[in-house]
Amino acid sequence: MVYNLVGVRHVLNPYPKKVKFNYMKLLVAALISFSAALSAATVPVFGTGYVAGGPGLGGVGTVDGNFSLISCPAGEPCASNGSGGYNAFITLTGQYPFTVWTPNTGTGQWIGPALGGNEITLDAPGVYEYQETFDLTGFDLSTVALSGSYATDNSGYFELNGVTVGSASSSFSSLTAISLTSGFNQGTNTLDFFVTNAPPGGGPQNPTGLFVELSGTGNLLAAPEPASIAFVGLGLVALGVLGSRRRS
Repeated sequence: MVYNLVGVRHVLNPYPKKVKFNYMKLLVAALISFSAALSAATVPVFGTGYVAGGPGLGGVGTVDGNFSLISCPAGEPCASNGSGGYNAFITLTGQYPFTVWTPNTGTGQWIGPALGGNEITLDAPGVYEYQETFDLTGFDLSTVALSGSYATDNSGYFELNGVTVGSASSSFSSLTAISLTSGFNQGTNTLDFFVTNAPPGGGPQNPTGLFVELSGTGNLLAAPEPASIAFVGLGLVALGVLGSRRRS
């Protein structure tokens, strides 16, 4: 008797390897799409001298859109911002103190307390606290990284969420690096720069200011797209059907 072994093979396994392989490729693609939900994003943080929310730089003499002065020394006529703090102005260029300050760049401008940004003045000695807030809602905090640099007139340091981090600055003519990879909160975060203006040295001016370049990236914990969920479900169902028919 002659048996049709090819027919028997297909009865026992009606789903050839090629079909199962295609299902596997579908499942892998769906899983890749699913994991892509952890997408890279830009952290909404800016250096000094930007318009509110960026990305453009503000005009000299205008109020910084993201940094504000939280406190000023006694005797400094800081301009109230109406929210319990004070305005920080983008410093005028083309005049003193830019003969000694590190120059502005395409990613940062000097700011200070002087009205209209005119730092040809005698700013009061003492500590000026500048603050920027940014929101990390929905970010995977373990992937967030901020980097940049800063300079101060005269000296300064900074805090992230109330904790001193990074290196102190002691120069207005050179930059100090900023690199942050931890200490973040879900939701609102604060960066505070504390700048100490030394007493005047007997000259007609005693300016103070802060310069910051800053950017950041991180992964968003976004909800996966509906299509990704559907593909994953389809792949799992397909594998379940194949396994069930193979056992029967």
